[in-house]
This record gives sequence, structure tokens and C-alpha cells, in this order.
Amino acid sequence: MVSWDDCQEFITKLNELTGKTFRLPTEAEWEYAARGGNRSQGYKYAGSNTVGDVA
Repeated sequence: MVSWDDCQEFITKLNELTGKTFRLPTEAEWEYAARGGNRSQGYKYAGSNTVGDVA
């Protein structure tokens, strides 16, 4: 099991080691990606309108 605090600690160390800025996606960003982003072709789910096809 990984907690939110574990993720934040990992991201902090990753940022320090790489000199870059990583973060977890926001809820809206996660939703956008899960639905296929700008390639979703209007599907309700990522790649289909039928949840069974993508589950």
C-alpha cells in the first residue's frame, strides 16, 4: 500500500535528484487522461462508449 504522504515524499526526492518539477495530476487532469484526452473521439470512456469494452 502506498499512501499520499509516501507519494509526496517520493516526488520531493525525485524533484531534488533531477532538478525538475514533478507532481501528481489534478482530478481534472486525471479525468481528461482517463477519457483519452484530445484523442477520445467523443467516446464516454477511453476508446468506447461501452464500459465493458474498456474495463
